[in-house]
Amino acid sequence: MKKHRHEDVERDELHVYMFQNIKHNISLFVDAKSGNHACELFDKCDFPNRTDWKIFVELGSQPT
Repeated sequence: MKKHRHEDVERDELHVYMFQNIKHNISLFVDAKSGNHACELFDKCDFPNRTDWKIFVELGSQPT
């Protein structure tokens, strides 16, 4: 059996962004590097009526 050597690979830190459809109360969660990246991923879904959606982000340190 061969042992595989794992190289240390830096990974981009991802944050959770939530898109909420305010008209139909639908939530979509996206892991993304930034707000712009989250919007790019959301746009790939090609939802109609973009104005029906709001975006939220999970903060690293949540208030208690």
